[in-house]
Amino acid sequence: MLLADLLQLKFQMEDYVNREEFTIQKNFGHFLKEYFRLSRKKRNEFAVEIGIHETLLSQLINNRRVPGENILIRLELHSNNSIPASYWYRLVQKEKEHFIKTNQDFRKSEKKFVTNILGVPF
Repeated sequence: MLLADLLQLKFQMEDYVNREEFTIQKNFGHFLKEYFRLSRKKRNEFAVEIGIHETLLSQLINNRRVPGENILIRLELHSNNSIPASYWYRLVQKEKEHFIKTNQDFRKSEKKFVTNILGVPF
């Protein structure tokens, strides 16, 4: 049953990252929460198993922290390679890409650092 659930989660992740559209509800934290739920562990138990503090786990699940590569690798190892680190990474990248494309305030704040813009029409 666990293997089937893990494969289903893996396919959901793969399907989502391969789609063009971005959905805020399907972020890294969402899929981590689902993975954690499938593990059928207590929060502190799961955190210990991947070598992080329970507070960090909570921050990752609630999308308050961006996971480092070490977390992505640990999740792959924890799943016994059922869900590759690259899948977790692609979730993070999809969210970052959306932010870069759509956050107009950030773009405005960065524009002040750019001078002598190329005169190439687009």
